[in-house]
Amino acid sequence: VAGGGPAAGSACDCLGAVLSKKMPAAKKIALFEQLQMLKRLEKCVHRGSQDAVLVEKEAELFNTVGEVVLDAYTELRMEGGTESAKFAEVAWRYLTAIMAFVFWFFSHSEYQIADSVEPFLTAFFSGVKSFVRDGDAELAPDGEGPCHHVAIDQVKPFLQQTLQLTIQRLAYPDWFQHGDPSCEDDDRHISFLEFRRSLTKIFRRIFLIDEPMGFIFIQASIAQLTQNLASVRPMEVEAVLHLYKETGEIIKDVSKHLQANGALAVAFMQLLNCEALLKVDHWMVQLGLIDVYVRYGKIFALHPELFSTYGQRILQAFLGAQGVRSQDRRVVPRACYMFTRFVKGAKSEVVPFAPDIYEALKDLLAVTFIPSSALAAAQPAAAGPSAPSILVHGALALEDQACLFESLAGLVSAMPAEQLRPALQRLLEGPADNLTDLLAMDLQRIARDPGGGA
Repeated sequence: VAGGGPAAGSACDCLGAVLSKKMPAAKKIALFEQLQMLKRLEKCVHRGSQDAVLVEKEAELFNTVGEVVLDAYTELRMEGGTESAKFAEVAWRYLTAIMAFVFWFFSHSEYQIADSVEPFLTAFFSGVKSFVRDGDAELAPDGEGPCHHVAIDQVKPFLQQTLQLTIQRLAYPDWFQHGDPSCEDDDRHISFLEFRRSLTKIFRRIFLIDEPMGFIFIQASIAQLTQNLASVRPMEVEAVLHLYKETGEIIKDVSKHLQANGALAVAFMQLLNCEALLKVDHWMVQLGLIDVYVRYGKIFALHPELFSTYGQRILQAFLGAQGVRSQDRRVVPRACYMFTRFVKGAKSEVVPFAPDIYEALKDLLAVTFIPSSALAAAQPAAAGPSAPSILVHGALALEDQACLFESLAGLVSAMPAEQLRPALQRLLEGPADNLTDLLAMDLQRIARDPGGGA
């Protein structure tokens, strides 16, 4: 392996298979010590190599070594006894040393190389919380519990290094084709999506291990994003927004956190104060922002005084070119659906703006599709005063229109009794007028038109 020749990749596979062979944990760690395995493995890393295939094989080797040592450490610390504790300490020392190599592979520009060490990182962060001693708790007597623990300060460097690389690794690579049916079964695309899901789980576990560090990381990420937006790629913006949304799903009581103006509330205000971010013309950023608006929109129910400034910015985003009127058809359905959820979460604060919302959406609420045969029959009268007002192609799909109607209906239902009836009439007048025009046509001809619909 160290020679880096044609057989190096196969040698990595062979060595990994040998190290994975079953044997008692203490004997395996003793063997690692006897063979000075770390010194030997260090020579196997070709940091300056342009051979991505070889480096990927080396990453897989270190992933295997990491998993083997982690399994041994986990087993030894649960065996109890002085001898097991001694070998567990050696195993932990090996894990600490291996991490330096793992993070180098994880930070590699080639996604496949970073992906090769993800299984070890996932396994490590799945168990590391149990490795950390709880405060000043003492070790259990022999045979009654783990014989080895580590301090949180011994783990923090690993948490910090992983977080620092997470956004870079989460960001979609340039080659990724979104929404392309021909790529749905592509192994490379499937593998990256699985990698991204695994990294999100790792982030969640890190947050549960050290919540204050997680909050600091998210708040700093949002601050850096808003301050340096011009130099951040759209896919990295989406990655930050993705983690920010995920954080709101990790904490047990997000409402309590927002009520207390915690770190996530502060980050939300920072985000909404960055008008350039709210107006970014990129579909993935728009989708990321929409999810964030809904995830943290309940802050307006908890702090109504914020809505007059920040809530209106969100309404403008939903109702404008970054939302239901986006030029990218991937954004529009999501914006229509999520607008319904946003309104439900802050209904009392949104109700006063219902007339403005209706005016902004009015042209999107009309029933704008007619059967082709009815269209042909209507053409001669097109110049007359009684010409049908129905258009051929609607701006929204029926499902999207239904979401907007649901949002507006929810606002109408929350209005005072004296405003309820006129507001409902106004909401229905557009589609009702279109329906009247449609019913005035030759219904038999419409019924015979198999290619039409209304």
